[in-house]
Amino acid sequence: MLIDSHAHLNTFSLAEQRDFLKKAEKAFKYIIDVSIDYESSLRSLELSRKYPFIFSALGFHPYSISHFNHRTISLYKKLIEENNKVIAIGEIGLDFKAKDSLEKQVFVLKQFLFLAKEYKLTIVIHNRLDSYKALEVLNECLKGYNKVVFHCFSQDSSFVRKVLDRGWFISFALNVLRKKLDKVVQYVPKESILVETDSPYMKVRGKLSSPFNIEELLNYIAGLKNISYTDLLKIVEGNFEKVFLLKS
Repeated sequence: MLIDSHAHLNTFSLAEQRDFLKKAEKAFKYIIDVSIDYESSLRSLELSRKYPFIFSALGFHPYSISHFNHRTISLYKKLIEENNKVIAIGEIGLDFKAKDSLEKQVFVLKQFLFLAKEYKLTIVIHNRLDSYKALEVLNECLKGYNKVVFHCFSQDSSFVRKVLDRGWFISFALNVLRKKLDKVVQYVPKESILVETDSPYMKVRGKLSSPFNIEELLNYIAGLKNISYTDLLKIVEGNFEKVFLLKS
């Protein structure tokens, strides 16, 4: 069965959700529905309560920073404590295209890192443009904490090494299909790989994606790794369960 470690089902229209979920129940073992703010977290939790194969990651995207206030973390704590389908905090991180200052982004990122550690949840990192600033913050806040996933990975092999040295995971998204990350995919060991669609935001041949596009991604990565599709799927399933489902 299929696994998508990062999708945004909560942004699909109700009609799109209905059409997708009819097919997905028999095809997917796990989908993590990722949120970007409090409202999308509520929508994600509603989905995860209804469908056994959907789990929630509660996030606060850098583009949402202006909505952060003194009540935000307490609201998220309540969601975590009341919902056993929450298995991650994310996506959270830094984005140098965001309107809010880097200083404010770093402050909010740290609050969510501390929240994840408090509840021993996996951390899903959004990291765009200046990769090393995010790494600096994570190193400061997460000494010895290995439940970390760099989502939609697009950095180079030298950055990969710094992630792997800390025991963290790398999640490849549909951007891999553009063939610009072939060497990076080949460099990352199989035991550190996750796969995701980041749907619907990540387009495939100009069209919005869905979690079903994960099959094309798996086939492509299997080719780069010179292993079978079935073997890669088993590896990804083991990695997924290790980082997201097993208690530390």
